[in-house]
Amino acid sequence: MSGQVVPFRLSRARALALVRQAGKETGRIVLTRHAQQRMRQRRITMKQILACLGSGIMTEGPALDVRGCWACRMERTVLDDAIKVGLAIDPAANVIIVTVI
Repeated sequence: MSGQVVPFRLSRARALALVRQAGKETGRIVLTRHAQQRMRQRRITMKQILACLGSGIMTEGPALDVRGCWACRMERTVLDDAIKVGLAIDPAANVIIVTVI
């Protein structure tokens, strides 16, 4: 064994399925402090974030980041209210909300 960490593979379809599932099982969603600050600043609710995860489109990713997580961006527009969520999916299939625009 070489001791080298091998990242898990994640297709776009599988990433989207994991994000949708996490939107239903909110116990798998982690909010960073930065995301919480942006939610307050931009008056974005958790309900809006869950709607974005549940029925938004994946506009970027998944791309492997330096932490071994898969970075993605989800977007959803409802009544001219655009929500963009930058997130990461970790090896345990948790969805980490990194930022909200």
